[in-house]
Amino acid sequence: MTDTLQFFDTAADGLDHEISLFSRQTSHVAIWTCRKEALVCPAAYARKPGFSDAADASLRRGWPVTLRRTGGGLVPLGPDVMNICLTFSRTNRFSIQDGYEALTRVLRNGLGAAGPLLETGATPGSFCDGDWNLSIHGRKLVGTAQRRRPLGHGNVRILAHALILIQGDTRPSALAVDALHQDLGLDRINTTAHTTLAESMGVPAFDSIDVAEQLTVAASRELAPPSNPIG
Repeated sequence: MTDTLQFFDTAADGLDHEISLFSRQTSHVAIWTCRKEALVCPAAYARKPGFSDAADASLRRGWPVTLRRTGGGLVPLGPDVMNICLTFSRTNRFSIQDGYEALTRVLRNGLGAAGPLLETGATPGSFCDGDWNLSIHGRKLVGTAQRRRPLGHGNVRILAHALILIQGDTRPSALAVDALHQDLGLDRINTTAHTTLAESMGVPAFDSIDVAEQLTVAASRELAPPSNPIG
């Protein structure tokens, strides 16, 4: 379905790759990271008053702003963040909740010893807070998003995306999100509301390739026919 882990120069490059997979008909798994740090937000943010000036200020702080086509909120991407994207087609009976449940199953099955510890639900004070966060001990580890488009004949195309905080210090990225939030008049971010896979498991660092391989196996099992065929 995919290379185990893809490295893109920028977040925009990785997001463009996801859209290219979304435009196809077959199932795909993309697991990727980007070398340069960036803040990524829904395209609707560009309509907020003062967005251009706020984005320029973020760039001067070393965090360029990139727009994406899924909903949700503002998130940081960079070399310590892993992204997993599933693109697949189902019948219209496959609900938004079904899509999030499929994605979170992949994460629970693919994140090793962390999987059983993951808790689904909002994480107050975290960036891009939502009901389908995955947290450990009350601190956010994974953020999720979803996009859908009708295919006709009772079928729908789905893009399910998750970002995983793998390792490193989450404070600088949380501060970058908080600064842009303040410039846009949005809620403050609690810099202590996040954790990484390495921190939560009590290890210095993780081998990203190993993590990606485990996620690839879990995702391939989730998307394998005939468990969820198009009807």
